[in-house]
Amino acid sequence: MDRRRRIGWLLFFVLCVYILSETIVASLIPGPVDAAMGTHLRVLCLEPPNRLELEAGSIRMQPDIGVQDVDRIVVRWEDGRHFVEVDDKPGQAVDGPIHLVWQGIATWKDGKGSTRRDIGSMTLTQIDGTRRIWLSIGIEAYLSGVLAREMGARFPLEALKAQAVAARSFALNAVTRRRARGFPWYLRCGQRHVAYR
Repeated sequence: MDRRRRIGWLLFFVLCVYILSETIVASLIPGPVDAAMGTHLRVLCLEPPNRLELEAGSIRMQPDIGVQDVDRIVVRWEDGRHFVEVDDKPGQAVDGPIHLVWQGIATWKDGKGSTRRDIGSMTLTQIDGTRRIWLSIGIEAYLSGVLAREMGARFPLEALKAQAVAARSFALNAVTRRRARGFPWYLRCGQRHVAYR
């Protein structure tokens, strides 16, 4: 009888631990509603250049200053303002953030001089006197960039699948936390978060 009671208490304890762990995990990892909201990620680029040259197909810009469907745009920062050059015309001053959208893959150089190729859209702004650039990208495209940077094609398929699940969970959790705290971006593209290129 004493043995049955101990087994009963042990099973009760295991059940309580299971229920508690499910509750904790559910609160840390976003559910389907959060996943649907977080399908577009904002990834902060750690090395913004002083002069951004972006080449892509059909570049459009907001605020609208007549930059629609161009293939190359230059944005430079001077005295806290953006100056936009298109087709080698003199720079036009723009106050506030700039949003760039393009078709296909855009090519540009970061502040270290490394050439980047990105899809999605880009926001350029200054926050507390610091230049900031972040990319807005769909989560599937983000995951392919993470897998390419973190692991590469030489890893077995099952390892890539596991990395994709881990990276997706991390990204959606970051979206939930940073959105709640009012951050304009959700992830950084360096080793501090997840390597992305």
